Amino acid sequence: MSTWEKYLKEYSKVADEWLKDSIVVTNYEFFKGFLVKEKLEKYEWEDFQTMRPHIHAFTSLEIAGENALGDKLKHQMEHPIEHYRKSFLYLRFGNEPIIERIDNFTKSKKYKLKFFGKSAISEIVGNVFADQFFMMNKKDEFALDYFEIDPGYKRGDTFAQKMRKFTNALEPVVKDYEEIVGRRLKKIPVRLEVDQFFYWLHENYAGEDLNEYQKFAQQKRLEGFTFKEIAEMWHKQIKGKSNNVYWAISPGENAKNWDEWTRDGIMTVGWDYLGDLNKYKNQDQIVKSIQKHKGDDTNPINNSKCCWEFANEVKVGDYVIVKQGKNKLYGYGIVRSEYRFEKDRDEYQHVRDVDWLKTADLDYEHFIAIKTLTNITKFKDDVDAMIKAIDEANGVKPQPYTKEMALDDLFIDETQLDDILYQLDYQKNIILQGPPGVGKTYMAKKLAYVIMKQKNDDRIEMIQFHQSYSYEDFIQGFRPTEKGNFELCNGVFYNFCKKAQRDKDNSYFFIIDEINRGNLSKIFGELMMLIEKDKRGKEFELPLTYSQNRLDCFSVPENLHLIGTMNTADRSLAMVDYALRRRFAFINLKPEIGSEKFKTHLKSCGVSNDLITKIIDRVGVLNVVIENEAKNLGSGFRIGHSYFCPNDNIKPDKTWYKSVVNYEIAPLLHEYWFDDESKAQKHIDNLLV
Repeated sequence: MSTWEKYLKEYSKVADEWLKDSIVVTNYEFFKGFLVKEKLEKYEWEDFQTMRPHIHAFTSLEIAGENALGDKLKHQMEHPIEHYRKSFLYLRFGNEPIIERIDNFTKSKKYKLKFFGKSAISEIVGNVFADQFFMMNKKDEFALDYFEIDPGYKRGDTFAQKMRKFTNALEPVVKDYEEIVGRRLKKIPVRLEVDQFFYWLHENYAGEDLNEYQKFAQQKRLEGFTFKEIAEMWHKQIKGKSNNVYWAISPGENAKNWDEWTRDGIMTVGWDYLGDLNKYKNQDQIVKSIQKHKGDDTNPINNSKCCWEFANEVKVGDYVIVKQGKNKLYGYGIVRSEYRFEKDRDEYQHVRDVDWLKTADLDYEHFIAIKTLTNITKFKDDVDAMIKAIDEANGVKPQPYTKEMALDDLFIDETQLDDILYQLDYQKNIILQGPPGVGKTYMAKKLAYVIMKQKNDDRIEMIQFHQSYSYEDFIQGFRPTEKGNFELCNGVFYNFCKKAQRDKDNSYFFIIDEINRGNLSKIFGELMMLIEKDKRGKEFELPLTYSQNRLDCFSVPENLHLIGTMNTADRSLAMVDYALRRRFAFINLKPEIGSEKFKTHLKSCGVSNDLITKIIDRVGVLNVVIENEAKNLGSGFRIGHSYFCPNDNIKPDKTWYKSVVNYEIAPLLHEYWFDDESKAQKHIDNLLV
């Protein structure tokens, strides 16, 4: 059985339903009627613009469509109309072999059209020459990899040569498709039907967010998994995620319907001339109806998609976030009814009921989809941020956090806490250093909470350095893509700085756990200067290592604080770079085993008085021994109190204590006295007696 046979059999059960909603027929018929020689010779700019809604690369990314087929004047400055006619006439009817024509259309100055990228050209070729070529887009490439088919690309292959090899490599799938699934839509060539099978495969096994999938796949490949294994792992992962679906919707021009929506608990869309949307069997039928009624509609594909999704794809229980344009949010709610057509309404006759959970009227500077209705589920971070912004506008805010609360959580006194907070505020950068188990990482977050005066993890980022961590991970660098190319990607610190810059009125905190495990000079690069407290802000911005030009500059914002943690007992680490040392204030933390706060905490956790005495006495004696061995150990190797802070799910009895000693403390002591096993065991036995 071929690798893809079981998927074709699975697809055959849903093919009719899947294909009936596809716009592949509309697009194929458009190009079939569009690239007619007699018509092409007479086409004006407006005629070429009719391609825009039939090229997915232009409808999925509005700016791409605007660049390629937008403003007439702008594009005639790039190419006169004769150039467009000549280029498409050559692509469709030229005398050279088709491979040569595709490559010339892609890159030859004589025929190339600016802003027509390879994705768009692949779609055009895949429709016009569907008897010879597959489209070469992400969903098709996913299928190629998923079925572990090697197209045999070679270094130096042109775009058209890759399309030919890509198509040839997939011919066995076409053969099996015709045998197993059969031809379902006689109006289109079989390769376009197979392309829809790949679309189904991609949706069901990669999920909608291909970028996230690619990151996941890249990591798993490094771990030695095959592509097919990776795809199946991802499939299980996305199936296990939340089933909540989120839509962004506009409440009419200039939000004119919002008051009615909130008053009546509804949402609506226009295009009333279409009548009851339930009468349409698929989106193609809505497209044709729009074209019939509104022949000058510049975007019938997107408009029909909105109507089809409003009536059929939006489900009861889905969330809707109301927005206007690119920078307004009005609220969110849950869909509570199926679609209905209310012909007695004066306008906006397509209706669904909604429970509006929160309402607002706020400016919002970040991502908002600009189409009337858009499924935004895959943009999880943006969805969370929008809902959070609406919640906060309604008074739902993070929990408050005070210095008094921090003193309850930490085993230090008020004077120590004030000193640390002063250094963090004044120096901007601090490192919490100490032996294992003194609560360095725990304290880092509490310090951030105190300064923010709230528990707000949205303004905190935490990472951990290691020996392989690089400038490219931290700041910026080129990363391999699924196609074998490289693209410039921003690192975690770069992105967090940009986030902080957009919110200058609030403090942000970047926590680096185990900061001394990384090669600090290499990781920080030019940021060695930019993180200094007096070198913050736009005034001191610099071009980065991978900046494309001198105007592409970067700075660390003044409202960002750096908190590092450093384990003083790690023998494997070199001393911290002196250039970096002077840019951080170093805070020494010590075990608080014998403090009153520690005793009080153990009592509150239910630890018996006898066990409290045992922990304090035995560990206290051990720490004195470790501290006195200044030659090989010293104060930086003592045992911290965190080892003996039980969590809520543990009964803090003698069994718990022995478990901590045997499985957490003992390995550490064996490492300390690696050259004297009997001495290590003696101290372990003393703890257990």
